[in-house]
Amino acid sequence: MNLGRGRGVAEPTPGSLWYSITARKFSEGVLGSVRSYLECMKSILLLPLLISPNPSDPSATVSLVLDEFHRAAGMADSDQYFGMMAEDGVFIGTDADERWSVAEFRDYAEPYFSRGTGWTYVASDRNIKLSGSEDVAWFDERLQNVKYGEVRGSGVLERIDGDWKIAQYNLSFPVPNAHAPGMVKSTRRAQSLGDPRATQLFAVDGERSLSIWNKVVPAQLERPASERPVVLLLPSATFNARGTWDFPLRKYSVMNALASRGFDVFAVDVGGYGLSSPPSDNPKGGARSAVRDVLIAMDFITELRGVQKAVVVGPSWGAQVAGLFATQHPDKVRGVVLYGYRWRSRASEEVMREVMGREALEANTRPVTREAAVMDFIPGYSEEDAPAAFATHLLAQGRSVPTGALHDFMDELPLFDPAELDVPTLMLYGRMEFESMSSEGEGELTFDGEHWNEQREFFLGLPQSRHWIEVPEAGHSAHLASNHGLFLLCLAGWIERLP
Repeated sequence: MNLGRGRGVAEPTPGSLWYSITARKFSEGVLGSVRSYLECMKSILLLPLLISPNPSDPSATVSLVLDEFHRAAGMADSDQYFGMMAEDGVFIGTDADERWSVAEFRDYAEPYFSRGTGWTYVASDRNIKLSGSEDVAWFDERLQNVKYGEVRGSGVLERIDGDWKIAQYNLSFPVPNAHAPGMVKSTRRAQSLGDPRATQLFAVDGERSLSIWNKVVPAQLERPASERPVVLLLPSATFNARGTWDFPLRKYSVMNALASRGFDVFAVDVGGYGLSSPPSDNPKGGARSAVRDVLIAMDFITELRGVQKAVVVGPSWGAQVAGLFATQHPDKVRGVVLYGYRWRSRASEEVMREVMGREALEANTRPVTREAAVMDFIPGYSEEDAPAAFATHLLAQGRSVPTGALHDFMDELPLFDPAELDVPTLMLYGRMEFESMSSEGEGELTFDGEHWNEQREFFLGLPQSRHWIEVPEAGHSAHLASNHGLFLLCLAGWIERLP
């Protein structure tokens, strides 16, 4: 068995299967066992391949070559990795379009490798067959990956000038037969859709207008309204909706990911956020004011698309708005996602004044700085170029927000109780939301049981269909973490299974 070391970068594909597990089980199960093995083998795996294979056993040599191939990928060692492939070699990825020459594959991988980010696979089983001349080897192997679980590799090696080179490597997802029909249906739907189209819309309410950023695949609009599920994405206390959900760096855009899976996606900026007019009643805004704006947006979308219900997704303070909207207008909500939600515990005014400043709390609006824009990125769990790129993108959509969200956290919680939320509900967190740095432990993470228990108490009080998911290696903004693909997989998978 061989395990390379490095952080995985591959994204979930439209046909990926979703399984309902908590990240607690995930981290203590598959993820935990992989990491435990990694720690045990670290002293071996981080070394170059120094073992001299037995020349009388070509199969053993081929196996060592494949081990080194995976090790080089985990170490983001570009020269070693691609040097192990034949000059006319081919790598076949999991996407139907991914049939790459060595040069094409290098172009794809180089942006990741140059940042020291590779992909980690654990070989748990391998079969090798040699040609009669022992110059060609066919293989198949079972691999474990933290994001994908079990995958399969197969291919061909050739002995060229005395060295074994990989002529073809084929990476694939084995699909249980029972799940194949659903996977095929999902994949066919994704393949028939095409690329999402972006449209700037405005819902007008008297002299006010609300900014609504829409992404949908045009072919999806030809389907009946019942087959065009609508998703409303709300802002957080500091991040406007478009900036939060449509981050264009690589595959970070949640809007693109959802639209590509067939959803009609709307990022709704309530009063004072993004390009929207100031709040209508309270100049500071707040969740109750925002709920009225979400209703205006929903009525606008109903008239535009002919749909009566939407899945409403709220991050952090936006979860307060989403949940409150669902309690007041359950007839308009197909399901609600409380992402990074806090139920009862209020923020200390003293701490808030220290963090935000006295002026920010007393004013109607507060500036959004580059420092505030990157506050949710956790060193070691974020891609190196993501924070600066996100700050630039976010500030391009708006540089100030109302202060009402801060007052909600200080004075208004709880805004609703679980018994009032009578719609299907997903409570979604980054696992590190419940972990804090211990000054005594020199940076070690400690579990915040009080915070976790409060949210679990809320969860257990929900009367309708309920799910709880924690995304490992991610914090308050899991969609911005290095493993944002897992966040997307969990979010889209839950929405797709709503009745």
